[in-house]
Parts: sequence; structure tokens; C-alpha cells
Amino acid sequence: GCNNGCYYCYAPRTLRVPTGLFNMARLRIDDSGTVVEAVQRQLWQWGKKGIRGKRIALCFTCDPYPNEIYIHPTTGKIWTVDTTPTRDIIRLIKNSGNYVQILTKNPTTRDFDLMGDNDWFGVTLTGRDEDAAKNEPRAMKTSDRIMKLYDAEMAGINSWVSFEPVLDPEFVYEMIEQLPPVKLYRIGKLNYYPSDINWGDFGRKVEALCKRFNRNYYIKEDLRREMAQ
Repeated sequence: GCNNGCYYCYAPRTLRVPTGLFNMARLRIDDSGTVVEAVQRQLWQWGKKGIRGKRIALCFTCDPYPNEIYIHPTTGKIWTVDTTPTRDIIRLIKNSGNYVQILTKNPTTRDFDLMGDNDWFGVTLTGRDEDAAKNEPRAMKTSDRIMKLYDAEMAGINSWVSFEPVLDPEFVYEMIEQLPPVKLYRIGKLNYYPSDINWGDFGRKVEALCKRFNRNYYIKEDLRREMAQ
């Protein structure tokens, strides 16, 4: 799960998990054990097949670094969220000869000692601090996320940014011009919720800016389709 509280989140629908339960961001435990044990078993299977050098994403349907303090929005109940399983999983992946690609809205330098120049550390950016506070109420401020990109680069880790979903085109244009050089910009449209953004115009303009400023970028297929119309 994830407790960032983003209004646009598609994960509960995709995973068929009630939003309230998803927001609790607890360590998954089922009949097969914990998620750490599940990853360990899968990596062991990979090792038997000689699979190494793969880049493994953490994560696209949750946040690997959820808020460690969560307050239930209706009951007011407070509980802590243990994020050490993320560190355990990164260590397992690295020890198996593979690499990690982190994506988070709550970046931390805690696990940089496990990562190197074949790993990737990314943050999602959707708007300025005041907008993010409304759209992603329990996530780290945008400005603080950006600072962690500097930290990743200083640690010799590849930094990247996900502009997905795009909520404010002008913010994205500004970031492409002004952000410190990161290794990759991924750009995708808002899905499942209404928007008055002209996606075709946005996609063409953002691609032109990426080319103008020599940014390494990837435009998601759903946005590419809008650009082709």
C-alpha cells in the first residue's frame, strides 16, 4: 500500500484493494510469508537460471518509502510504518547481481550506501509545493524531493524524474528547463480522472523542450497516442 493520499492514484483499482486498506501501507504478509521472503525466493529462482544484471523497479503500485507515521483520516488512530523491508529488498536485489530503480514521493538517503552507479533513484513531481500539498497531502514537499536528486547524484547514483501524472503543464515545462541535469525524464498523462489539458499540444511542446535542452526523456505510450492525433 501507500499512505501519500494522492487523489489520482490508480493502484487500489488496479490491485482491487479498498482505498482505506491501501492507505495503511502495511507490510504484506500472507500464507507464503512476507514480501521480503517472496522477493528472496524469486531472486533465488532467477539465480538458478543465471539471470543477473536486471534493473528492478521499486515501485509503481506503492511507495517504497511511505510515511513512517500514519494518522487515519476518520478515526484519528496513529500507527507507525516500518520501512526497513525496503532496505532488506534492496540488499537482496544487489546481492543477487541485479540493480534497483527507485521511484518515490518521500525520498531518503538512508539506503544510498547499498546503491551504486548502475542503480537509479527517482522522484515523482506533479506540481509546486502548494499544489502537491493538496494533491498528495501526505507526501514530501516537491522542493525537498528535488534536493534529494542532488544527493543521489553526489552519491554516484543515477537520478531520474517521473512527470506522471501530469497535472500542471506549465510546471513540467519549467522543471525541464530549470532542474539540475538528471539522467532521465519520464512523462505520462493523467488517466482515470477528468482533465482539461490538451494532451496532444502538451506532448508536442514538452518533447520540443526536451530536445531543446538536450534532456534524455521517455514519453509514455498513452501520451504518444494523443500526440499522433
